Amino acid sequence: MFILYNLFKVVYCLSFADEYCPDKPVFNPSRLVVKYGDPVSVTCSIRQSYQDYFFGLVDFMGNHTKNGTTILWEVQRMTEWRTLTTCCHINATDYCCCSKLPVTVYKPPDNVSISFRDHSGPLLEGHQYTLQCEVHNVAPVENLTVTFYRGQTALGQLQSNNIEKKPVTEILTLSINTRKEDDGVQYWCEAKLELGSEGPQPPPVVTSEKFSAIVNSTPAHGTTPIISSFSMCFMLLFFSLASMSFILLCSCLSLYISLFVSTEPPDNVSFSFRNHSGPLLEGHQYTLQCEVHNVAPVENLIVTFYRGQTALGQLQSNNIEKKPVTEIFTLSFNTKKEDDGVQYWCEAKLELGPEGPQPPPVVTSEKLSATVNSTPAPGTNPSTSSTLIPSFSMCFMLLSFSLV
Repeated sequence: MFILYNLFKVVYCLSFADEYCPDKPVFNPSRLVVKYGDPVSVTCSIRQSYQDYFFGLVDFMGNHTKNGTTILWEVQRMTEWRTLTTCCHINATDYCCCSKLPVTVYKPPDNVSISFRDHSGPLLEGHQYTLQCEVHNVAPVENLTVTFYRGQTALGQLQSNNIEKKPVTEILTLSINTRKEDDGVQYWCEAKLELGSEGPQPPPVVTSEKFSAIVNSTPAHGTTPIISSFSMCFMLLFFSLASMSFILLCSCLSLYISLFVSTEPPDNVSFSFRNHSGPLLEGHQYTLQCEVHNVAPVENLIVTFYRGQTALGQLQSNNIEKKPVTEIFTLSFNTKKEDDGVQYWCEAKLELGPEGPQPPPVVTSEKLSATVNSTPAPGTNPSTSSTLIPSFSMCFMLLSFSLV
């Protein structure tokens, strides 16, 4: 009868634990980041005054050893991608208090490869192509950041929106516009697992092989090669001098002036969360929006999104309009609790090549501080407590340590 009573207390505790109870059991470390296949050990402790009441730890793997007000949880080899480890105590009035241990099991990529999607052979100057970075067998993919490079210049940085915990192969893409000076330049990509301060330092990084691109000079659609334009200009000038034709002379000057491209840095840059206001929810996906006003030529515009001082992604416009336009860029990302209070913003830069102003014109948006609230993802439990519907297997586990 005593055993059944203890079992009932445990089931009640796990089902109705107070999320905001004082004097929660304390895990050390408070968050666990472990490589798949590695050993791990964690302790859970309570105050000395609670030692005469129920104190236990629930997990689905490994062993735990109780010593007074401390429980040691040990796993010889971590082989589960999803774990549930909860530590609870019940006081003399059957008041239950639990803490859940956040566990991240990770695996660096087996390898990383880069290619041009749906293209092989030389590239055409002034055309758009899609770079593809394939990251093989990585977990958790939501912590993956991929950076594309042209030589030593970062072209863009992307994050996965996949929340799968087991290893997956993820493909991320980035569109680029080719330039003649890119001929012979090497393209490659880098995959990095950003696992926070509790994870390995520096973060695990795997890079692809580098491949050199061949860029052939071809006139963009509807334009005239500069050499031919100058030749025509001199021909018109010659005939204008020969015939004293003022009309031909004006045509020459007009053609010469048309070779120059006017530039207009943005009037201003604004930043917002698309279709959202107020606090963010932890573990949810949101869309950042960067609006660049009155800029030309927009095809030379590069927009970078930032979380604090960390670049989240870099995008280029596909618009070939030469006159000033207003362009809107968006980037999706997943929130984390540690983002609470972090400032988000974006930067617009006109990359006009070596003939353009140095450094390139840059306009930044205002910075927006985000409030991130801890809430359970759909179908999961709060990060600070455990509210469970006990299964038969759990009951047997609870029964085993209620006998202690």
